Amino acid sequence: MELLTLSIKSLFKEMGDQRRLGDEDPIVIAKFFNQDKSAFWYALEYDEIEHACYGFVIGPPDVAKGGEWGYFSLDAMERSGNVYLDTHFKKCPISRILNSLPYGR
Repeated sequence: MELLTLSIKSLFKEMGDQRRLGDEDPIVIAKFFNQDKSAFWYALEYDEIEHACYGFVIGPPDVAKGGEWGYFSLDAMERSGNVYLDTHFKKCPISRILNSLPYGR
């Protein structure tokens, strides 16, 4: 099952490399979650060649330390059969996600 729709891929292309923004507030384009909602992936960038996203990940065992930034493989997520695209998620600044965490950043 392909996790990214054509419209989301297009939005990633439109936003480009958000790390160029420096200290500005980058935009989360897509959110993924696992079946029991114990892990969440917030994607800011998409690498079409590697089929991977860059963003913020929250979930075991990262919950205690507040999550972490990094790349995550969409191939691995798709193979698991246990990760889904949040189709109700609307793009938003990453600060909105980070500020909503009960344990801070």
